[in-house]
Amino acid sequence: MGASFDSRAESSSTHATVCSQCTAIVRLSGRLMIGEVLDCSACGAPLEVARVDPPRLVPFARIEEEPEDFAGFELL
Repeated sequence: MGASFDSRAESSSTHATVCSQCTAIVRLSGRLMIGEVLDCSACGAPLEVARVDPPRLVPFARIEEEPEDFAGFELL
C-alpha cells in the first residue's frame, strides 16, 4: 500500500522556520495548510507552505499566463 498525499494537512501549533530567500527566522502560528502562501516579514518574499510538521517554506512559484493560453476561449 503506497503513501497518500493530503494537501489539506494542517498544523495549529506555533513553530519557527527559516525563510528560503533571506534566511531570516519566520515565526508561524495558527493553522497552516499545505499550499498556503505567506510573506516573509523580513524580506517580503512570498513563501509557500510545503510541509506543516515540521513546517517547511519554499519560494512561491508564480505562474505567468500567456495570451496563447487562452486561444480559442471567448472572453465574457
